[in-house]
Amino acid sequence: MLNVDILKMIYFAFVHSHLVYGIEIYANTHMKNVNKLVILNNKILRILQNVSRDIHTVELYTKFNTLPIPPLHNCHLLTIMISCQLYSQIILLTRMWANAQRQQFSVAESCMRGSLFMQFLSMTIS
Repeated sequence: MLNVDILKMIYFAFVHSHLVYGIEIYANTHMKNVNKLVILNNKILRILQNVSRDIHTVELYTKFNTLPIPPLHNCHLLTIMISCQLYSQIILLTRMWANAQRQQFSVAESCMRGSLFMQFLSMTIS
């Protein structure tokens, strides 16, 4: 029998990666369709862990440190929502910084114009 770490690597390389790919889309389908994948995933986990059908699925997922498909779907949706929120905050901060830079440039430009005007006046007066 293979080491548990190697079995985990096999699971995450060949099964979990396929489950996660596009989960945001396909897991929104009817639960009847998702249940087929859940059952198949449970079977694969049982085979890899060499346990009987009497073992509860919570133990299967806990041992491999993963989630069943419906909670995995929720986790990925939450991740997308958080990344979108962070992205919008980054855009907002970037715009605020650009506006602040423009305002500083206009203040500096007006100060320079004022000093140039003062130099011009001093040259014309003398």
